Amino acid sequence: MQVVVTGFGHSGTAAVASELRGAGLPLGGHGEPSTSGCDRPTDDDVHRVLDAVHARHGDDRAAAETVLHHVGVDQWRALRQLARTREVAHDVWGFADPLAVSLLGVWKHVLPDARFVLVFREPRHCVASLTACDGEHGPYADGVDAAVRRWCTANRSLVSFARAHPDDCVVVDHADLVQGKEVAQELRERLGVPLRPGAASRGAGTVGGAPAPRSTPAVDPVAPVLDPRLQQRLEETWTDLLELGGRSAA
Repeated sequence: MQVVVTGFGHSGTAAVASELRGAGLPLGGHGEPSTSGCDRPTDDDVHRVLDAVHARHGDDRAAAETVLHHVGVDQWRALRQLARTREVAHDVWGFADPLAVSLLGVWKHVLPDARFVLVFREPRHCVASLTACDGEHGPYADGVDAAVRRWCTANRSLVSFARAHPDDCVVVDHADLVQGKEVAQELRERLGVPLRPGAASRGAGTVGGAPAPRSTPAVDPVAPVLDPRLQQRLEETWTDLLELGGRSAA
């Protein structure tokens, strides 16, 4: 059995990875969440394959959510070999990587018994966090609409996958992580992942053992963008995410 943790960048994948490591899940040898809240991949080998898939499209890492992805023969071979190598070492293993959100169907094909933790975060806070981490010249500094469009594309993929595979997915709102939601418990009790009970609790107000990132005060999570069609897509996506995460959009 495998556990794949993913979501659009800065949605909280690193926080979930930290919790699951504490519950005994091998997640690769790289990366703990930083106190800045910047999500980082946990497995270098997995991340290299994901980067190679994105490179086929001429995309850099941050902009890759804007396109559909096709996997070449060499990448299929690398993914299958990586899975075989991990399965020899561990009965249960996983990884966390924001890039995987655009390749959920691929991972389901390679790992048919996998469980997926799909993390989402309010678009305005998510984009603000990405921009703060990347700086004024980073790939997310090209306007709010462009960044929100990437957020929508990645999270539409998440919504579609979660609806197609409800028995294999846990959909997690970043706000619930801040309040102390224990993802390991839901994986163990609802999806049958053999994790250690009681070993990964995280108090309210922390994410991944660090203080929760401060939210922008009084920001509407779906405040207007310039493109009215994008605004409609943004609101629909946010409502769908809240429904999947068990909350009301009201």
